[in-house]
Amino acid sequence: MKTMKKTRSISFDLTIRLLLATAVFATLTIGSAFWVIQWSDARHHERKIMEYLHFLSRNLSLPIWNYDLNWIRVIGDTFARNEIISKVEIFDENRNVLYHQARPLQSVLIEKEKSVEHNGSIIGYVRIGFSKGFGKTYRRELLFSLLILVMTLFVLAGITGFFLRKILKTPLNTLIKGMDHIARGSYVFSDHLSDYVEFRKILTQFNQMAQSIRQREQELADMNQELSASENRFRTLAESVPCAIFRCKPDSLWTMEFIGSQIETISGYPSTDFIHNAVRSYAGIIHPDDIEMSDKMIRQAIEAGRKWVVERRIIHRDGSLRWVYEEGVAIRNKHGDVSFLDGFILDRTEHKQTELELKKNERHLRTLIETIPDLIWLKDADGVYLSCNPEFERFFGAREAEIVGKTDYDFVDRELADFFREKDKAAMAAGKPSINEEEIIYADDGHRALLETIKTPLYDSERKQVGVLGIARDITQRKQQEEELRSLRNYLANIIDSMPSAIIGVDRDGNVTQWNREAARMTGILPESAAGQKLVTVFPRLAVEMEKVHEAMEMREVRSDPRQILREANEIRYEDVTIYPLKANGIEGAVIRLDDVTGQVRLEEMMVQSEKMLSVGGLAAGMAHEINNPLAGMMQSANVISNRLTIPEHPANQQAAEEAGTSMKAIGLYMEARGIIRMLNNIRESGSRAAEIVSNMLSFARKSDSSMSSHNMAELLDRTMDLAATDYNLKKKFDFRQIEITREYENNLPLVPCEAGKIQQVLLNILRNGAEAMQEDHEKGSEKRPRFILRLIYERSEEMFRIEIEDNGPGMDEATTRRVFEPFFTTKSTNSGTGLGLSVSYFIITENHGGQMSVESTSGAGTKFIVKLPVNQKSRMNAQ
Repeated sequence: MKTMKKTRSISFDLTIRLLLATAVFATLTIGSAFWVIQWSDARHHERKIMEYLHFLSRNLSLPIWNYDLNWIRVIGDTFARNEIISKVEIFDENRNVLYHQARPLQSVLIEKEKSVEHNGSIIGYVRIGFSKGFGKTYRRELLFSLLILVMTLFVLAGITGFFLRKILKTPLNTLIKGMDHIARGSYVFSDHLSDYVEFRKILTQFNQMAQSIRQREQELADMNQELSASENRFRTLAESVPCAIFRCKPDSLWTMEFIGSQIETISGYPSTDFIHNAVRSYAGIIHPDDIEMSDKMIRQAIEAGRKWVVERRIIHRDGSLRWVYEEGVAIRNKHGDVSFLDGFILDRTEHKQTELELKKNERHLRTLIETIPDLIWLKDADGVYLSCNPEFERFFGAREAEIVGKTDYDFVDRELADFFREKDKAAMAAGKPSINEEEIIYADDGHRALLETIKTPLYDSERKQVGVLGIARDITQRKQQEEELRSLRNYLANIIDSMPSAIIGVDRDGNVTQWNREAARMTGILPESAAGQKLVTVFPRLAVEMEKVHEAMEMREVRSDPRQILREANEIRYEDVTIYPLKANGIEGAVIRLDDVTGQVRLEEMMVQSEKMLSVGGLAAGMAHEINNPLAGMMQSANVISNRLTIPEHPANQQAAEEAGTSMKAIGLYMEARGIIRMLNNIRESGSRAAEIVSNMLSFARKSDSSMSSHNMAELLDRTMDLAATDYNLKKKFDFRQIEITREYENNLPLVPCEAGKIQQVLLNILRNGAEAMQEDHEKGSEKRPRFILRLIYERSEEMFRIEIEDNGPGMDEATTRRVFEPFFTTKSTNSGTGLGLSVSYFIITENHGGQMSVESTSGAGTKFIVKLPVNQKSRMNAQ
């Protein structure tokens, strides 16, 4: 039996299905719409909040870093004027409030905080509160919509069937037309739908929905207007800050999408030149030397996901260079790619120049402090070291890094540290620099030094003592120099007193300022009594010289009055008066020197007599020369006569005798008988004696009193040693016989042409210096027996005779060795040597004999003098 299906009403079925579909669709639509609106608004508000915070933190980075409270207040007030912002708070890195502004009648709906960073470090925080007007909640609309939905479902459940059955088509068409009106923006339905009870509630619902949509559109319009106003405020803010805010593309030209008008102040070019590279690109004004470096830093910052901070130079429109500070971040799209670069550009030229000048001055100051040879240090009020220079490091024997943070007690003994601390406190208590002398020992090399220390208290800006600055100067040498100066003054005074001349100093008024011993002897007035007295009072016979004294001072020229005749005890004496002008260190005056020249006058008289004798000698030499010529003729003629009369075997003599009719024998007998041969011999002997007299006269007239002859150097050196052993000046200081003599002479030594006396003078000088040096070494405690090693060597290759004299005395250092042959250089005391002995010896060897003289010496290892003499004329010329 076939089962009958239960019939259902189409209207009921459609009603139920429509009701369910409407309920599901309306629920999903309303829920989705409200969820999308809520989510979109939340995202928009969150992004807006973060933009506010990010922009505010970037603009506050530099003011907080510079602690510029005025600029922080300007930025805070600008943001606080926004109606949707109810509170603005700005803190430093320690959460200290730098700025606070809140609207008292507005509650805070949303509050956000963000850190402020500079060069990667957090330097502060910013907190913003937004009022209820910032975001809108849709809870009431959602509840109201759900209520309408429920009501609609109940209404639809009652009228849908009738609606579908009776008037389904016409009302549906009317609804379709009404919905079409809504789609076209018209929210008014046809009134005849209200004739249908089933559609009346639907019409009401549609009217409410239209009203809701109209309200939403108005809200969106208001929000757009608010966003536009916010954008205008942002532009105003961007134009008011001192930096140029920009947005550019991430390309090599820095193509600007936006850049503030301040760029014209910074670069000299208007902002419109850079927008989309209309006239020039921003990269085009960056200094070429800075492009690669700065671009690399920016790329690294972008890749690391952090903001970039660079300082670089740009070329101003006037051609000058400007330093700019740039800071920015990369803006990425949803795919993570960089879309834009946002940042700001700040002119840092003056700041950079000041910074560079400060660094330069700091380097100069540090170099100055490190270069100064004085000890410089800085302590705080508790005696803890804050800084010191390299010279002070030598005192403690430690580096500055090891000294800073410690006290004197960490480096020196407690007694000295207490002394230092006491002086520090004394300077701070006095409130002014204090000076004292300190003797210290340097830790680096252990040497002692006497320091003059100046300690000055240091104050901060509030005149509060914060420490002590110390400067110590090594006055060891100065003290020694002062002592030497005192000794020198005494020495000079002794020299002046020891002079045989009378030395008298007078000032411009003729008062005595200097009076030596000879002046006191001549006048019988002591220097103490003469000082300050008028010269004419204490030395009346100089009154006639006062005119010349003033003339010398006025003209700055030496004046003299020579050969003044004095009569003393029936004796005539002569005196020279010399006046020297004196002007030094603002003191004007004159020095009068009185010299007894009686001996000089006598000597000059003797020299005049000598000149007369020299004239006689010259005359004798001339006469001898004139006599010598006829005398030579006479002697030659006598020799020829003797040869022709006394040599019978000579062919010419025999021939002449035969031609005369006689023989050489007869002539010989005649000559013998008459004594002619004897007379010829007398003539020759007398001529020889006369020639010898002439030769002596010529020798007497010659100026040379020395001659070069060949000598045996071994004998000459031995004779010199004997002479040295008997030298009085040497014997009174040291017994020469106590010196061990070692002779190392070569065999078969040649004779050497030289002036024996002068060579002996050289050798004796060397021996005397060596003996005195060994004596001084012995007096200082040396236990070595004094010894001379004498060497005579013939250098055949150079044909030079080498003499070496070596001692085992204290020797000389390199500096003394280099100067030993200089005139007037001596290592002896002032009263013990003149410094001329070795220089004269060097001249005798090198100039007079064409030889060489040198010295080899090492401190503590003795000295060896080497003398080389040529053995013949050729080697002498080669040596010269």
